[in-house]
Amino acid sequence: MNKWMHSMTREVKQWQPSVKLVGNKLQISLQKPSKLIAGMLRSLMVIRNVLKLCLNIYQFLTRLIFFIYFYVYFTLLYRSAAVYAKRGTCYLKLKRPNACIRDCDRAVKLNPDSAAAHKFRGRAHRYALQQM
Repeated sequence: MNKWMHSMTREVKQWQPSVKLVGNKLQISLQKPSKLIAGMLRSLMVIRNVLKLCLNIYQFLTRLIFFIYFYVYFTLLYRSAAVYAKRGTCYLKLKRPNACIRDCDRAVKLNPDSAAAHKFRGRAHRYALQQM
């Protein structure tokens, strides 16, 4: 038997469990907590924190990749007045009138007859004036 197993069995033998009947529930507790088990719990908590950090990094990278895909697809590959006007409406819903005006200006440069771009640019100007 290796040294670790021997120390673990020795630690387990030192426990003295106490069993109590509280109401209709059985309550089991250990009289002497084990240093080995406490160390294992601390290491499990560290592993849990590392996994949480990895999850946060994964979520950040997923959002970053989505943003890059959105930017490349809609602004570099698919230049259309309708796309810029639609993104302008989204900016207006997000209460970002300057970004809406910028996108609607791009849409008007691509297609001067775009009614949606003119409409939402006007709404963004009105919203920006109300916020002053």
